[in-house]
This record gives sequence, structure tokens and C-alpha cells, in this order.
Amino acid sequence: MNLWHSLSSRFRALFRRRSFEADMAAEMADHLERATAANLAAGMSLEEARFAARRQFGGIDQLKEAAREQRTMSWEYVWRDLRFAARTLRRAPGFTAVCVLTLAIGIGANLAIFTALDATVFRPLHYPQPERIASLFEVMEDGGLNQASGGVFGDWREHSRSFEAVTLWALVSGNLRSSSGAVAVGGVEVTHEFTRVFGIHPLHGRGFLPEEDQSAETGRVIILSEELWRSHFGSDESVVGQTVVLDDVPRVVVGILPAGAWFWRGTQYFIPAILAPKTERSARTSHWADVNARLKPGVSMAQAEVELKALRGRLDPLYPAWKKKWSVAVRSLESQLARNPKQVMLGLSVAVALLLLIACANVANLLLARASDRAPEIALRAALGASSGQLMRHVMSESLLLSAAGGGLGVVLALGGVAVLQQVAAHLLINTITLQLDLRMLFIAVALTATSGVLCAVLPAWRVRRADLHGLLKSGGRSTQGGKTRAQSLLVISEITLTLVLLVGAGLMLKSLLQAARIDPGFSAKQVFAFDVSLPAQTYPKAQDRLLFSSELLDRLRAIPGVDKTGAGRAIPFSRGAFGEYMSRTGDAAARDRVLARLNFVSQDYFETIGARLREGRFFEAADNRTGAPQVAVINDTAARCFFPNGDAVGNRVSIGGRVYLIVGVVGAIVNGSLEAESEATGYVPLTFNPFKFSVVVRTSLPVDSILPAVRAEVERLNPGVPLGNVRSMEQAMEDSLKGRKLFRNLVAAFAITAAVLAYVGIYGVVSYAVATRRRELSVRLALGASPCGIIQLIIGQGLRLAFVGVGIGIVAALAGAKLIASQLYGVSAYDPAVFIAASLALVVVVIGACWFPAKRAANSNPVDALRSE
Repeated sequence: MNLWHSLSSRFRALFRRRSFEADMAAEMADHLERATAANLAAGMSLEEARFAARRQFGGIDQLKEAAREQRTMSWEYVWRDLRFAARTLRRAPGFTAVCVLTLAIGIGANLAIFTALDATVFRPLHYPQPERIASLFEVMEDGGLNQASGGVFGDWREHSRSFEAVTLWALVSGNLRSSSGAVAVGGVEVTHEFTRVFGIHPLHGRGFLPEEDQSAETGRVIILSEELWRSHFGSDESVVGQTVVLDDVPRVVVGILPAGAWFWRGTQYFIPAILAPKTERSARTSHWADVNARLKPGVSMAQAEVELKALRGRLDPLYPAWKKKWSVAVRSLESQLARNPKQVMLGLSVAVALLLLIACANVANLLLARASDRAPEIALRAALGASSGQLMRHVMSESLLLSAAGGGLGVVLALGGVAVLQQVAAHLLINTITLQLDLRMLFIAVALTATSGVLCAVLPAWRVRRADLHGLLKSGGRSTQGGKTRAQSLLVISEITLTLVLLVGAGLMLKSLLQAARIDPGFSAKQVFAFDVSLPAQTYPKAQDRLLFSSELLDRLRAIPGVDKTGAGRAIPFSRGAFGEYMSRTGDAAARDRVLARLNFVSQDYFETIGARLREGRFFEAADNRTGAPQVAVINDTAARCFFPNGDAVGNRVSIGGRVYLIVGVVGAIVNGSLEAESEATGYVPLTFNPFKFSVVVRTSLPVDSILPAVRAEVERLNPGVPLGNVRSMEQAMEDSLKGRKLFRNLVAAFAITAAVLAYVGIYGVVSYAVATRRRELSVRLALGASPCGIIQLIIGQGLRLAFVGVGIGIVAALAGAKLIASQLYGVSAYDPAVFIAASLALVVVVIGACWFPAKRAANSNPVDALRSE
């Protein structure tokens, strides 16, 4: 009851001022009447009793003031301090602007990166109960996760009891015919269970029916993505039920999937995945699809994996002999989709946290200097009765106002930062991730603002509380500056330490990127562009038909003026399209020596077009790329070193995917997906063995934009229903392969440069203040014969002492934190001494630059004027 009475009285004091004042006056009058009555009972006269009661009670006005402060929880005084702090900050616009902008940069950067971290790591996928969605894999002998074959998917779907539904899917591409011609679109072929597994509800229409993925005749249906529906069909709801032509096959539109429903970007349509019995697609050998499943309630990933492994053991006789040692793995979908961004985002989060600490240290330094300049004012306020708490409250008020303004501006900066991140990192994010500031992020902004305000004010408020007021009044504020200078020096050391950590991180990323950019891709990308070709199975059902199309297309392109060479391949550089197949040297040691390699199908002139390096032997010729030609192969030097260490690869035979090929040439390793990826053993065989999907590469002596219309025209003349897909230059493809690394480097570098600038400002402010407080001492030194050069050396030497301490601590901290970005480095050790030395020297230069101008100003001052002003 006492607590409730206290809270209610405080509430009335804050919001019902007249009632509170009346109650307080009545209570005091009651106390006086009781004391007066007691004095009368003791034998005093009425006048004596009243005088004694008032003397015993104390000053009425002082008691009212104390009661107001106690009952209102000092809200009135806090508000008064805030107004006073606002007026004083308004009188110092430069100081206020620097503090607000410094905090805004730190808070805004943290808020933007926290938004990205939340979206990529902590926020669950938008699917219902995403923790129950599993990714299923076949596991190879070496423990690597592999895609599933159609037959294995059938085993899982038919015999497992741990899942509500299991679905198979694979990326495909096609040509959608429209009134303006054919357009290349990317899609996914899926089994009908995919809507149940992912909990997707179509925007319009329905999903696939069970019978629609049983045969090609019943499966002539299609589901459009919302993006394709809006861009090509004008958001017309009546398109559901109508027929569209995809790859020369009429398909009925049965549904529209909402935007962002599928996690891979660029997915514009869905068609049924047909697994006809006794075909390669339904066999247990060819691994071409991904499999996902929804766990039943109460079933864990581990339990499902145990069941599938037991199932694999029971069905072992049905599997090929070379898969006897294979196994099964069950992983959560979230873990598979969030593997790459997690380490990156955690590293960036540490970087922005350090940046915010540097910003807070900078503002705290400025507040210390400001408090020191106002030392006489503070001493006078204390002499007039201001308590330590009131003095601290004033400093806290200034800090909170600055942090509030910095937080507000930081939210604005974060909005822009998030928009930029969403744009530049879109290719790195899955389709279900959207970066946006929501209510939770605004709460984080408030927390960051409040934390920053407290961190900035702690040391200045503590110094005010412990101020030597007698010394301040006696000497005008000069007697206690040593303690403040020491406090500021500690803040500068902390700034240098944190800045060095960021500079080392940026240096490691920059050196890593330079190392990656110097990697030889194995071909000459200059003046080469490529495009994908998707031939409709309805029009080109046989391999011979597709081979004839590719040969005629290449002949037509070679005839275009400006085209030097042209070729075709299933997996051109940076496409990640090469097959995974076992490769071994033929003979008795084949079983022992086989390795998982890459297999590519290419035409004659392919290697010449991309500028591959021939190590020995020859490239493919026209005679190799025809039906019935001998089975020949070209291998890369990685495979040659693996199987033919004596250099006798040409003329020997190699087994790739169960077929034996005669090696006619060895080429340098050509990049498949990423420049940083380790080179794998790769075999190249003529396109005639698999012409069902290929890309065309063209080497030209003219600008790509000038020759592209002629290329489009030739393809259209050959078949108007086959458009060019994914047109790109090889130079741009190489640049794009480093986008993720460049983005991480640019962000860390931006934070490091910002930290260095803040460190410069902080050190400059401390040194300038120290020079100002030592003005009399320095003037005496000059008057006694000290040279200006000596004064400069003295001041810079003091700054360097702080720098060396900060650098020493920073090196230890950077060594401890380097492992956070070790996974993002290529060809560089996380403890590279050159980077640590360069970052330390750069920071020392920053410190010298920050000390130079105050030192120069002190050295050039007139000692007579300085002593006269004292």
C-alpha cells in the first residue's frame, strides 16, 4: 500500500500539479497544527507555541522544494536540465553538429547491418513452420553432399514414414512465346507435393495435382510466378485456365504463385517434373535434382536421417555397385540457405559495433573537453548549492540530447543504407529475404541511442562529480586538468585500438581480393561474350537434331563480320554447369585411382574461342564432333597431374562416367564457377555426346553492343522460337564472380576509413585541448629559448606515445579477432604480418597528422601575448 501511495503521489505531482500543491500545503498545515497543539499542552502561550512549531518544522519554502523534487522523481528538474542543455548546445553549433553526425554514423551503420543480419541469419524463413522443412541429400564416399537421383527420391517418397510430404525439384529454362516473340525464362520443374512441403498457397488458381507429374500427356500444365504474370500478362486474372506456349508445348495455366514464394531468384514458372518409369530420370544413378521434405510433428532431423539410412541399407541390392558406400543426410532448409551470409554478417556486425564504440569514445572526448572549458561555471554552480547529482544530471542531459539527435539522423542514414544494401547485395540473397526496417529494428535503434548516450556521458559525468571545486574557483579551472587529460588519453588509446582492428580487417580483405583478381581463369575473357540456348524438346527431340542446330548456328555466326571465332559448351566459365562424374585411369588401378571430377561437353573451336591454354596434344576438330566419331577427350592439367604424373596423358585412355575416352589434348585449368574455388580434375568431350543444353561463346574484334543485333538476327532466322538467354560478356562474368567479396571488402573498408577519420578528429580534439591548457607552459618554454621545432616534437611525441600504446593493444585484439573473417579470405593468412604492419603505420600517420596542426599553432604563437593574457 505504501508503494502504491508513493507511485500515485508521484503521478499526481507530475500530471496534476494543482492537486499536488494543495495536498502538500494541507499536509504541512496539519503538521504545524499538531505541533502547536502539543506545545500548548506543554504550557506555552498560543504565540509561543506557534513560533516553536514553525522553528521546529523548518523553512516552509525549502521543505516544499524538497518535497517537489522527491515526489516528482525529479521529472521537472530533468525537463529543466534538458531545456538548459538544449540552449547550451544551440550556442555551440559546431560542437553539436560534430557530435550528432559522429553518433549518427555509428548508430546508422549498426542499424543497417543489424537489419541485414536479422534478415539473413535470425529471421525465420517465411514458410509455415520452416524448422520442419528438411533438405535431403545423397552422401558420397568422401562425405560430400550430393544431389539426389530420381530413383532415390522415389524410395524416400514411397517408403519413409518421417515426412508429411517429399518433393523433388530442378532448375530449368525455356522459351515462352508471346505476341512480341519468344522470350527466354527461367523456371523450376517440381513434383506436385511442393506446395505442401513449403506451405505455399497460390495467389490465384491451384497447385499441381498428383496425376499431373505422372506422364507428359497429363503434365501439360504450368504455374506462373507473380512477376511473370504481371510483366507478360498484365496482371490479368483470367489467364488462369488459358493456354500458353512454352518450348513449343501448349500448357494450361493452373495457378499464379505469389512473389517471393520460391527462394531462388529468377524463377518465373513451374512445370511438373515427370519421372517416367524405366528412364534415366527415374533411375538411381543420375543425380540431377534437389529434394525437400516436411517433417511430421514430433519428428526431428536426426530421427529422419536414421530412418533414411536404415531404408538405404534395406534397398542396397537395388543400387549400383559403385554406390555401395554412399549414405544419406538430412539437413534443415534454413541451415542450407543461410550458410554463406552468416559468417559475412557476423563479421560486419563486429565491424559496426567497433565503429559505434569509436564514435562514443569520440563524443565522450569532446564532452570532456567541453566540461573542462566550462569548469569555472561548474564550480560556481556547485558553490551556489548544486549537488553532485545535479551536476552529473546536466552532463547526462547534454549527452542524451546529442544521442537522441544522432539516433534520429542515424535512422535516416540506416534507411538509405538498407536500400543500398538491398540493391547491391540482391544477387547474394535468396528470394525470400527482403531487407527492411521494421518495428523491431526501431526498438533496436532506441536501444542503441540510449546506450550511446550513456556511454558518452559516463566518464564526463564522473569527472564532474569528482571535480576539485576549491581548486577550480581558485585557479579558473587549471588545477584539475591533469585528470581530465588522462581520461581523454585513455579514450584516445581505445579509439586507436578499435580503429586498428578495423584497418587490419580491411587490409586483409583488400589483399585477399587482389589475390583473387590475380588468379588465372585459364582463358582469355577479353572481347568474348556468351549467351544461353534452350532448344524445345518438342521441336528438337533427338540429339542429332540439336547437334545439327548447334553446328548450323555456329556456322552462321562465324560468317558475321567482326566475329573471329565461335564455339559452344554445356558449361562455359563461371556457369557452374559441369557434371560431377567419377574419373579414373583405365587399367587395373582404375577402381583405386578414381576421383570425383567434372565433365563438360564442347564443340570444335570452343577452346580457341575462349582462349584456353593448350599444354600438349591438340584441341577438338570438326571430325570429333559428329555422330559415330571416336570417343576422344581433352583433360585439364589438374587431371593430368592426378592420373599421369609422368606427363604421358596424350595417347592414353581415361574413364569418365563409365565411358572410356582417348585423350587427345591437355589444357590449363579453366574456371568452372568461382575464381577462388580450387581447380578440379575436368574432362572435356565433344558436344555430340550430349547436345541437349549448351551455351554459345563468341570472340569478336568489335564492341559487343554493335555485333549483338546481327547475332540475334541469325538466331531468329534459324528458329524464331529460340531467343538468346542471359547475354553477358566474359569480363563481366568474371567481375560478377567477385561481387560478394568486393561488397564485403567495400563495407569493411568504409567502416575502417570512417573509424580512421573519427580517430583523427578525436586525437585532434584532445591534442588541441591539451595545447590550450598548456599554453602558459609552452609560452614559458619559448620565452626561455625553446625552438618551435622542439615544441612540435614535444607535442607530436606525446601523441605518438598514445599511438604506440593503442597500436600495441590493437595488434593483440586484431590477432584475436582475425579468425572472424578467416573464412572470407583467399590466398592470405588471417595473421599476415605485412597487413598488420601497414595498418599500424597508417594509424601512426593519422596520429601524426592529427597532432601536427595543434603543434604547429603552438610553435608559431607569440609567448608575450600568451603570458600577457595569463
